[in-house]
Amino acid sequence: MRRCSWALLIGAVLLALVYPVGASASRRRPSQAGPFVALRDANGRPLLAWGADGLVRRAGELGYQVVVLTARSIQHRSLVIPGVRIVRGCGYRDRGSPTAVRYAAAQVRRCAARMAEEVRRGVPVLVTCAMGENRSAFMAARIRHLVTGEPGTSLVDQMRNPAPGHRSFVNRAFRRVARRWHAASPVPAPTRTIPTESTTPAPEDRAGVE
Repeated sequence: MRRCSWALLIGAVLLALVYPVGASASRRRPSQAGPFVALRDANGRPLLAWGADGLVRRAGELGYQVVVLTARSIQHRSLVIPGVRIVRGCGYRDRGSPTAVRYAAAQVRRCAARMAEEVRRGVPVLVTCAMGENRSAFMAARIRHLVTGEPGTSLVDQMRNPAPGHRSFVNRAFRRVARRWHAASPVPAPTRTIPTESTTPAPEDRAGVE
């Protein structure tokens, strides 16, 4: 019995060392990671943020009026949130193949330009993906680049470690694309509204790339 008790005690200690009680929420529940603020308004309120898919249903209570879904496999087709506009059709895959990266970069250019208009209007925007690591950070970085004119190298460095225990821009291909964004003037004043759906098939779907 004593040997059994000692074995149980040692096992409990080892388990506590591997999984500490104070582990960060992002490690315990990666689907709830974020929101990580990328931009604030003049009063310090979050204006642009990114995070995991688990935040979508809480967007309204978190103060966001627009949610951009960047995970192609998570588009919440039937979801309706009062007071929150869900922007679909901006998704892409978290892959490193040339075809997938080209499509992702095209989606980011297209959707970020429209979301930048919303941010310039003062509308709080939340960008999400499955884990809040790569796709949402890629899109949020582009939106901030268009609004502030900051170079991509600076944005990647600032956004890679948004919180203890969480890393963004892990996808090296996304980082390479973002680092090519040179310092520039902000986008011009908004002139058009934002579509919420896109039915254009992705190139990688036609090519059979996963």
